[in-house]
Amino acid sequence: MKVTVIHGNDRQGNTYKAVELFKAELARLGSIDYAEYFLPKDLPHFCNGCLACLVNGRERCPHSSHITPIVNDIFTSDGVILASPVYVMNVSGGMKSFLDHLFTMWIPHRPEVELFDKIGIAITTAAGTGMRPTLKTMTRSFNYLGFKRYFSFGCRALDLERAETKVKAKVAHKAHEFYQTMLKRKSLAPRLYPKLVFAAMRPMIRSYADDSVVARDKEYWLQKGWLDSKSPWK
Repeated sequence: MKVTVIHGNDRQGNTYKAVELFKAELARLGSIDYAEYFLPKDLPHFCNGCLACLVNGRERCPHSSHITPIVNDIFTSDGVILASPVYVMNVSGGMKSFLDHLFTMWIPHRPEVELFDKIGIAITTAAGTGMRPTLKTMTRSFNYLGFKRYFSFGCRALDLERAETKVKAKVAHKAHEFYQTMLKRKSLAPRLYPKLVFAAMRPMIRSYADDSVVARDKEYWLQKGWLDSKSPWK
């Protein structure tokens, strides 16, 4: 199996240690190849809102030379780990920028069917509060990208540094859950929420003007047959 890991910073601090602990537990379960990226080193640009990806396609993003290799690794992976420490009650700037670059692949725009059988997990650490909104930001992307299943966990930095038994038990449980779900991902039924979003977007996208900023979304759905009765899950 293959897992792509996106690190929200390159400090190799507590969140990195949590990921390494998680990977060690996965190694107990089976052999996994990893593709790892560290932000902002591997994506040194913020999304500047130019809309090139929306209007002309993802390959027209001015940062495509950085984002395309990451996306390609995600496409060829069984699972994806998003890991970010808590920065002012949410993800790091590097992680937020990475997620911003994926927005055209969300179900309301031009979803990639290859993502619909991926398994994701979000990991964070914090000195105190902020883990819940941080995890929510990352799992929301899993949700709207159409991932088949996703998980999350966070732990206090002090507990991680002390190697608390409860932290090790939590990581072991999540690793087992993540690994077993990857094994059976092809046979799992799709989640309801992506289907509901897809159904809600169909009439909206059908109504888009052919010369609007979102005309490419309409063209994409038309080519896929999604504006009629077809869906990505059939």
